[in-house]
Amino acid sequence: MKTILHRSLSWAVSAALAVTLTACGGGDSNNTSSSSSSSSTSSLTYSGSSSQATVDSSNGSTISTSAYQSGNTAAGTGSAGGYVTAPSSGGARPAHLAISAVIEEAFSQVDFSTAGPPSAAAAVTIDRTVNGKCETDPGSATLSISYNIDGTFSGTITFNDFCASGVTATGSGSFTGSIDLTDLSIKTLSLTLSSVSFSQGSSSFTVDATASYDYTATPTTATISSMVLRDNATGKVYKVENLVLTINDAGSYMEINITSGRFYHPDYGYVDIATTEAIRINDSDTWPSAGVIVVTGSGGSKARLTFVSSTQYRVEVDADGDGTYEYDSGVQTW
Repeated sequence: MKTILHRSLSWAVSAALAVTLTACGGGDSNNTSSSSSSSSTSSLTYSGSSSQATVDSSNGSTISTSAYQSGNTAAGTGSAGGYVTAPSSGGARPAHLAISAVIEEAFSQVDFSTAGPPSAAAAVTIDRTVNGKCETDPGSATLSISYNIDGTFSGTITFNDFCASGVTATGSGSFTGSIDLTDLSIKTLSLTLSSVSFSQGSSSFTVDATASYDYTATPTTATISSMVLRDNATGKVYKVENLVLTINDAGSYMEINITSGRFYHPDYGYVDIATTEAIRINDSDTWPSAGVIVVTGSGGSKARLTFVSSTQYRVEVDADGDGTYEYDSGVQTW
């Protein structure tokens, strides 16, 4: 059962965050998080603009590129043509990679197959506390998992300043799903992160998310029903709804296709997100080496982000929605 929550889960979460947060960044806002009495699993509330964004040359690059910082402003920024905001090579890693490092390390230390099979009379319960892998202040994570004879499972994870690859996590999450009892591989998974905070150096952000994954489909299908992220440095809160994507794990790299989804920026409003070419992320790289993301706003206005290589990208903007990209940043370096 170790395969349930190891590489597939960590990559699914990181891939989802990578693409759903493509629009985080830019502008000033008084939008902050607050407690929500309407949800028992969420304490972050999006209160920014809910109007459809107008994409133009002044915000198109911000909306389409800052996401790879995932609202993680301490990642550092650079400028291209006065418009593009992008991470610098010397800053903290983007949010999706920070989360991936923590989740993969925590679950990689638990061998679920050693607990034995469940029976009709009783589910198998696995409780584990695992230590972080940072030399200083590694922290710990506590996992509790129960699975039944019919292949359904549920569990919780609590991060206690758990540190992996220089990223520290605090907070809790829960998950449910189903497995193949023959080979203990995952079939379906639903995941909830509830106010989980991540920090690396001076960078800090907090996430609430609900997502589901179908591993019986080829490639894996993921649906991000809701995601709210707060940049703890700026107080900005961003939201994603109903993002549908496929994730192909090719071993040494991932390919991600976004079918549909909606991203809310607190200053600009919402845009719809889709890929026109698959995003490719090599295991050894920080940034995608290929792929095209298009974000669409009001009146058909849009920005097109092309990953040229793992170190280069370009942004084009069609502000009037006529199908012609009149602004082109040219090839830029992350």
